[in-house]
Parts: sequence; C-alpha cells; structure tokens
Amino acid sequence: MSSYSGVPIIHKVEGKISGSGEFKGEGFSVKYVSTGVYIVEFEHPFFYQPPEIKMTISDQVQGATTKIISRNLNSFKYFTIQMEPTKMYLKDFDVNFSAEGMID
Repeated sequence: MSSYSGVPIIHKVEGKISGSGEFKGEGFSVKYVSTGVYIVEFEHPFFYQPPEIKMTISDQVQGATTKIISRNLNSFKYFTIQMEPTKMYLKDFDVNFSAEGMID
C-alpha cells in the first residue's frame, strides 16, 4: 500500500495468532520458534521507525502475559509467559495484536 503523493501514510496490520503459530489476518506471517516464542513478519515494511505494537492474550488466563522483545521495520519477536507466585515460564497462548505506523 502506498500513497500517490510519495508522503508516508498511516498503516495498520492486525490479527489473531494461535499458540501454535497459526494466524488470522492479512499483511503478516508468523514463525513459531519454540514454546512461547514467535516472530511476526510484515508483508510490507514500515517506514522510518518500527510500528507501535499492542498485544493482548486472547482468553483471560490468570497469570498469562506477553512481552515484545524486539521490533524493527520488518518484524517483531514476542514471548508468551505464564506467571505464577513462585515462578514464570514460556507457554503457548493465543494473542491478538495490532501494529500501526507509517508506510511509504
């Protein structure tokens, strides 16, 4: 997607990613790296700076959280984590996400 004037426009990519790495949405793909570790790659890179990314665990699971660990113009990597009173560990969870930024 590009503008006719050559001026960057706001672009949004959003979708749902299952704990196994399957996804619903357009403009991205997902690599399931290992338990609780995923890489989302954008079909079209963002422009100038990485997009603003918002993520939530799809189902309300007590102690479940997600953490973005890196992001760039082309992709982002995240963990899904189960937190308990005395420990935390990587665990597969479904997430909803949106990425918003400029695209040329």
